Amino acid sequence: MGSQQLVIYTIVIIMVVIFITQGYSYYLSYEQNSNRDQLLSQINILINSAKEFQKKHSDLGGGSGVYESWQPNSKLQLAEIGTIRYKIYSNRINFLGVGVIKGQNTDEKVIVHVKLRDDKKTFVNILN
Repeated sequence: MGSQQLVIYTIVIIMVVIFITQGYSYYLSYEQNSNRDQLLSQINILINSAKEFQKKHSDLGGGSGVYESWQPNSKLQLAEIGTIRYKIYSNRINFLGVGVIKGQNTDEKVIVHVKLRDDKKTFVNILN
């Protein structure tokens, strides 16, 4: 085997390793974004349920303008995508979604924090 062939084989091996690591990096990024989107989608369903409850009169099983006695449907909290916790106040609800996939810093899992406020503003904070 000539020295030119060894150089070509070495370059090809280096390129293959670079392509594999780049592909794995793309896969991890896709997986993180997918888990983050799933959590946000699930929280949006919970937000719509809470808003519907708040707008209903108490005679119809609603909150009459407050969130305090709202309870989410148990079917809406799926374990496959992570856990969603919530803290209910009279005029707002804080949601915290923790995914099952490690986030961008690879130390913690994907975290999404959403604040639903009474003044019709919803704040989303993606922590990892």
